[in-house]
Amino acid sequence: MSQHYESFYEELEAQNRKFVAVLFKMENATLVFVFEGKRIKLGTLAIAMPQFGGKTHMSSILLGERNVSLTKILAEQISRAFHGIALVSTHVAEIHNADVSSTILKLVKKLLEKSRL
Repeated sequence: MSQHYESFYEELEAQNRKFVAVLFKMENATLVFVFEGKRIKLGTLAIAMPQFGGKTHMSSILLGERNVSLTKILAEQISRAFHGIALVSTHVAEIHNADVSSTILKLVKKLLEKSRL
């Protein structure tokens, strides 16, 4: 059986915490899971898709309430990068400072660079 998707993995350690991002690139959508620790977990879930010829992106939270803003930002970023639907899950302890948000944004940027090679 052949694979009909590509997967990519990236991790980053900061503030004595390990953050991981896994990306599944499919023909019509991209799924990304961002989590803290060793095991993949479903967390706050957002969907984003391009509108008006890809110039703007609409996003919505489907599940959860923790880290809503960051999850929506990531979904829109990924939708823009792949010109399609993006479904993003974040499962990290509540973010109380900009350093953790910055770390996660950096992690996803590295993942996006790797997945576009």
